[in-house]
Formats: sequence, structure tokens, C-alpha cells
Amino acid sequence: MLLYGDSGNGKSSLINAGLLPDATRLGFRPERLRVQPRTGEEVVIERIATGDDDAEYLPSLLAPQDDDSSRVVLSTEAFGERVRAACKTHRPLLVFDQFEEILTLFEDARAGEARRRLVELLVTLLHEPLPVKLLFAFREDHLGKVKQILAASPELVDQALRLGPPAPDALPAIIRGPFERYHLHHANEELLIVLEGRPRLRTPEGTRTLEAGAVVAFPPGPDGAHRISNAGPEPARVLVCSTMRMPEVAEYPDTGTWLAMTGVAEGKVFPAGTDISIAEARQSAMEASATHDDQHDSQLPE
Repeated sequence: MLLYGDSGNGKSSLINAGLLPDATRLGFRPERLRVQPRTGEEVVIERIATGDDDAEYLPSLLAPQDDDSSRVVLSTEAFGERVRAACKTHRPLLVFDQFEEILTLFEDARAGEARRRLVELLVTLLHEPLPVKLLFAFREDHLGKVKQILAASPELVDQALRLGPPAPDALPAIIRGPFERYHLHHANEELLIVLEGRPRLRTPEGTRTLEAGAVVAFPPGPDGAHRISNAGPEPARVLVCSTMRMPEVAEYPDTGTWLAMTGVAEGKVFPAGTDISIAEARQSAMEASATHDDQHDSQLPE
């Protein structure tokens, strides 16, 4: 699939915050990749971090098991071998971010052969009967040339998505949304600093107006519930800091919704009415395990 749009429209954000978590839940194993014109190191594996500190990464099907670095390089040939090996037991999702680099970085004659071999491999992977998906994300101004180098896979033209800029009337909700919902965190502490204006702050103690320079801490738990808004005519600027510990559980008291996060932009949402007690969950898990074991035992030869 081709994903393209102008620079700054949010292609990488869409991939990291939306596609990768959803693909993982659907059983795919995502790999974020880049290309470079270095002989024997044409493919770069950019490990996908599970948090903002890049201390831990999702397991990679393509990186060597003994290599825990954030960036791993492979030759075109080694990359192809590892993809085919991974397809025997998993469903890889290969995400080539900033794929326009196969044009902008491979311009001189010496890099032309490397690009040809890499493109040939990618087209072959698309046509082989493998449980692998490929996504190419790039700037829209390179669309024509990307189509040319991938001409051997004309079906990609019908599998393309143009990402445009958000509508102007959606920008306020995108920017303010996370702050304007009354919520609390069970694992993290947050700190609010008012830089400019007079925003309103709702907490369990009530609602009040803050002045520039105000600093408010929100501890984990119900006492730290808060909502930040600005109903006045003048703009307000605030800085919100978080300890960013994972895993995390966020709660929205007004709606009864819970959010369980295993990493940044990763987790599940539990709307009001979908939750059950711990005792019920344990009982259901035990019954499901017993049923699975009974089915497995019945399939064993006597």
C-alpha cells in the first residue's frame, strides 16, 4: 500500500499512533524500516519503542536476537532471507517510512544498482505467496517517481491513500482534546504550568481560574483528577509534564470509560458498561483455559 501526503501532514504520527498498535492487535508483527545507499547495509531496521524513553523495544522478527540496539542494518539479500524466514511463523507488516529516500539518496550512478536490487526484492515480496504486508510512506511530491520504480506492481496504484492536512475546524479539538476531558491517572503524576492567559481548572475540589505563572501538581489516583479548559476570549498557553510510566490506567469519571495503556499509543479502551469485576474475569479465564485444555486433550492420540 502507498501512503503519501505533504510534509507535516502527520504520516509518521498516523503510523506510530494508529496503524502500528491496531496492526499488532490484529496479529501482525510490525517492522519500521528505512533505506540507505550503503553497500551491504541498504535496509535499516528502526526498532519500535514501547515508551518515550526508548529504553525498551517491541520484539523484531528481522533483527538478530543478540542485537538490542535501536537501529540495525541489513543487506538487501539478508533482509529478503529474514523476511521469508519470518513468514513461516508470523505475519510481518513492513512499514517503509520516508520511502522517498529511495529516490533522493540513491541518485548517483554507484547507488543505482543498489536501488535496482532493493526494488526488485520488494516487488518480488509483493508477488510471492507470503503472509506479509508492505506499506510505503512518502512525500506526495515524489508520488510520480515512486510509481515508476514500483511499476512492476501496478496494483499499488489502486491501494494508495492520500493523507491531507486536518480541516481547520478540527485543529482545536486535536490540540485541546487530551486536556479538556476530565480524567485521572493511576500510574502517573502530572504537572501543569500556566505560561500565558487565564485557563480554567476543574479538580475534585471544584473549578477555578488560574493566572499566568500558576503551577499545579496532579498526583496519581482520584485526588489528581483534572480538566483544563479556556472559556475566555483570550488565548491561554500551558505546559503539561508527565512522568510517563508504563503500563498505565487512565480513568474518565464523567463517562465511566477506562483506558489501559501498555505503551505510548498502545492499549485498549473500556467504555462504560463493558467492564466486569476481577472475580468474574478470573472465573471466565479459568473456564476458557479448561475448555481449551479439554479440546487439546481430545486431539491427542491414545
